[in-house]
Amino acid sequence: MAKGFKKKNGKGGHDFIPTDKKTVRSSEPSTEVNIEIVNNDSDEFSEGVRKDFEEDEGKKLENIKKMFEIDNKYSKERIEIEYDRFTSGITDFGSGDISTAVEKYSEVGLGGSDLADDVREWVDSTNAKLEDADVCYVAWDRILQEARNELDSVLGFDITNDIKGGTEFYVAGNYMATSYDYSSEAVEQLKEKLLEASPDELERLSTNVFVKSFLSDIDIF
Repeated sequence: MAKGFKKKNGKGGHDFIPTDKKTVRSSEPSTEVNIEIVNNDSDEFSEGVRKDFEEDEGKKLENIKKMFEIDNKYSKERIEIEYDRFTSGITDFGSGDISTAVEKYSEVGLGGSDLADDVREWVDSTNAKLEDADVCYVAWDRILQEARNELDSVLGFDITNDIKGGTEFYVAGNYMATSYDYSSEAVEQLKEKLLEASPDELERLSTNVFVKSFLSDIDIF
């Protein structure tokens, strides 16, 4: 129950002292004082204030969250661009060279880790510096050597050492413009060997991915 106040007279003026009554009469005649005090400690009032406070706090937190949201994430395309910039900045290989070499390796079932291994092996075997490596040359040369070994094994014909009267097959390294170089005589001599091969030998060669990649590049058919 809310407490009322009782008026008392004093030399210093009129003061009010607490009382448990809601309605009191003053000591002065015909003067009635009615005072109603709101109970701020009621459960209903406290719950309402608490709810408003929590809602305000929730809105404030939401606004703070929005302030700190990351809204400048790169798109997938931009990430690819930045990836190329990173690789070109941290290595001496151009991103175009790497992509070309990896694409070439994909023809024979090899990937980026295989290319990296072959580049390191090329550096070790030639005593060259890594920055001097032509990754495209390494890729083309790997395929050429694998095809050469299989052709020699099946046909008994070494496309590097057995060519007569012309330039043998070799890799002309020029980064993204890397290609095989050879003479028309070399092509004709290899074609003759293929025509002489038995069906079983041709079947074996046709299942070798290195031979297929190499022959498609030299336009022998």
